Amino acid sequence: MGYISWLSINKAYRGLGLGRDLLIYAIKAAFSNKVVKVGLVVHATNERVLQLYRSEGFQKIQSLVCYNRRLGL
Repeated sequence: MGYISWLSINKAYRGLGLGRDLLIYAIKAAFSNKVVKVGLVVHATNERVLQLYRSEGFQKIQSLVCYNRRLGL
């Protein structure tokens, strides 16, 4: 299984289809390397990118809750 991590577009270039282009490029690269499944993680509140991933055939399989803690040094 392949994993797409941190696909991001600079705000100045959003809305030009670059995110979709990068996503499709990553999928094709995985497929050409005999990867048969690709996964990714996305913020549940990022509706714009959720719509992109759904339009490219991705399906929600799980919801995660993440925690962090600031370390006082």
